[in-house]
Amino acid sequence: MLRAITVITFAAAMFLGNASYADAQPAPAGKQIAVNYADLNISRPAGAEVLITRMRAAAAQVCGPAPDVRDLVMYRFYRHCIVETVERGVAALNAPVVTEVYRGNTTLVAAAVE
Repeated sequence: MLRAITVITFAAAMFLGNASYADAQPAPAGKQIAVNYADLNISRPAGAEVLITRMRAAAAQVCGPAPDVRDLVMYRFYRHCIVETVERGVAALNAPVVTEVYRGNTTLVAAAVE
């Protein structure tokens, strides 16, 4: 069985580019990447952490290319896009362990799993 979550950005979430701010274009609406997690047990914290890492990598591709870190305004938009995209993916997945690991509640999850 194939399990995947789709990571999506929305045009309003992001403005990137190497041009000036006035010339910056929004990311294409609806750009998506499927993140496969069929090989993971997302009911365990270790599997949830791997999935979140994959989701962040997919979000970086969707939101990219990354601007120069010295361009603080554009870099802030880029980071915001990644955070928003991963948060939407975690919410869409609706998996309690993944949600808690993403929120940083690994102690709570470990106690519940044991």
